[in-house]
Amino acid sequence: MNSSRLIAFIDVKSNLDKSTLCANIAFELNRRTGDSGDRILVVDLDPQVTTTRIFSREKSHEHHTANLLSGYPGHVSEITVPIRDIEGISHGKQGGQSKFDYDRISLAPGSPMLMQLNYRFLREGIDLVIERARRAFADAPYDWIFLDCPNDLGPIASLGLILADGFVLPIRTEEGGWKYGLDSLVYIVELIRGEFNSDLRPYGAIMTQWKGSQKVSEVVRREVEEYLEVSRIPVFEKGLRQEDFDRVSGDGLLMWEVSGGTYAAMHANMGNLRTLTEEFMVRVVTCKLQEEVA
Repeated sequence: MNSSRLIAFIDVKSNLDKSTLCANIAFELNRRTGDSGDRILVVDLDPQVTTTRIFSREKSHEHHTANLLSGYPGHVSEITVPIRDIEGISHGKQGGQSKFDYDRISLAPGSPMLMQLNYRFLREGIDLVIERARRAFADAPYDWIFLDCPNDLGPIASLGLILADGFVLPIRTEEGGWKYGLDSLVYIVELIRGEFNSDLRPYGAIMTQWKGSQKVSEVVRREVEEYLEVSRIPVFEKGLRQEDFDRVSGDGLLMWEVSGGTYAAMHANMGNLRTLTEEFMVRVVTCKLQEEVA
């Protein structure tokens, strides 16, 4: 479709830290790619609009992804808002600072109106919906596009997987509860690979709310690895610990916050986010190079 790396962030139930991961990896990626000048777009496709609230405290945006998927405006570049132009973005003053380039990261804001599209998609037919969505992202002027998908595995989430090069799956480290919905996700991924996107790659599952001092976390991780191995979905070496989320509010308060053109680390545990983002970049770039060679 284009040269962008298009990654879907998807989960199978709410409160798995999907939107928080999506936004914070985007911010850390922006910091890491300063020398190369990579442009990053975060697209909020979730009607809960957590990612939009992370980047903006505005209650609504005139143009949003519900309009985009309905066909007007016709291209994602027409609804994007540079972070520097979003009024009310969070500001923090804690921790160390490093350069942040507002010009290189943008948001395609979401809307609760996305909920209304499920019926419309069924009425219009999947072929028309996919064609319109592919046009909307064709030749988008970004190096990285993150799709924050809904957690219902419905039409919009499926559309995100159809558009994406690959997907990232957060799994909360909780005994007995981590399996919920994974069978359905694996089934849908295989259907999409077979019918719509044969190149869809599983970049991996990220363990969240990790309790490093508890043996149960190691047990859960091994269970997840064994379960996902059959579906060839790898598990990231680095997850995010429970204490990494201690400062994250219900609407996804950034672990890194923007302040006067700089990053401000919320607390000392952000080394985990840095290592996780580095692993994320290696996985995505490696898959992209393999595709080019093939």
